[in-house]
Amino acid sequence: MAQQREKGTERGPEDGAQAMTGQLGKTIQRLRKAYNLSLSELSEQSGVAKSIISQIERNETNPTLATVWRLSHALDMTVERVLAASDEAPFIEKLTRAETPILVSQDGLCRLSIIGWIKTV
Repeated sequence: MAQQREKGTERGPEDGAQAMTGQLGKTIQRLRKAYNLSLSELSEQSGVAKSIISQIERNETNPTLATVWRLSHALDMTVERVLAASDEAPFIEKLTRAETPILVSQDGLCRLSIIGWIKTV
C-alpha cells in the first residue's frame, strides 16, 4: 500500500525532476532572450521544433537529454551549465586579453582597449 506524504516531509525524485525542469525552462528562455533570438531562430539553429521550445519554456513538457543538448549547443553553453544554472545568477564569460575587443577609429588614429571586459548572458 502506498503511503501518502505529509506536508513538510522529504521530497521524492519526481519533485526534484519537476523543480529541475521548471528551472530549465526559465534558463532556456533567459538565454534565448539574452541572445535576442526568437523561438523560430532558436528552432532553426538547434533543430528543435518551435512548439517544443515553447512548451519547454512554459514547463509543459520534459525535454529529452538530446533536446537539451541541441538547445545548449545552439545557445553556446554546455549541457551541465544549462542544467545547473540558477535564475538569479547571470552567465558570465571572462575573456582573455587576446579576446578583449579593441575599438579603432575610422581614420585609424585612435585605438581604444576595453579594460575588464565581461560578457554576461
